[in-house]
Amino acid sequence: ICHWDTTGTPPVCTQTPCGGYPTQLACEKDDKCMWQTKANPAYCAVKTCEKYNNPKDECKCNKDPDCTWVSDATNPHCAIPSMAQCPDLDVAFVIDGSGSMWRSFGRHAHGFTALLEMLRDWVKTLPLTG
Repeated sequence: ICHWDTTGTPPVCTQTPCGGYPTQLACEKDDKCMWQTKANPAYCAVKTCEKYNNPKDECKCNKDPDCTWVSDATNPHCAIPSMAQCPDLDVAFVIDGSGSMWRSFGRHAHGFTALLEMLRDWVKTLPLTG
């Protein structure tokens, strides 16, 4: 698993901190990593509080200094403390479809690629639940 690094020219794919673990067993030996099963095939990813979203993991969630358990009646889950009490929120993006988006955009061939790449990187850092 790699991360698309656009800080240089040409952009390159660099290995993520947990991307070198090919198996679940190897991945889970590293406290900073978690086995991500939402993708097919599953892969090793940097640990998020989502690792503890099963109600039986409430204690593990609270033991992690970067996480806290949210006892929501409809959706109990583990979250980062700064986002724990935030309500669910729908987010919509409006993307410019004008001709300027087809022009060169920094290191990208056109604006659509640049914008979607930036959105993708931003979304990866959000504590999304749905």
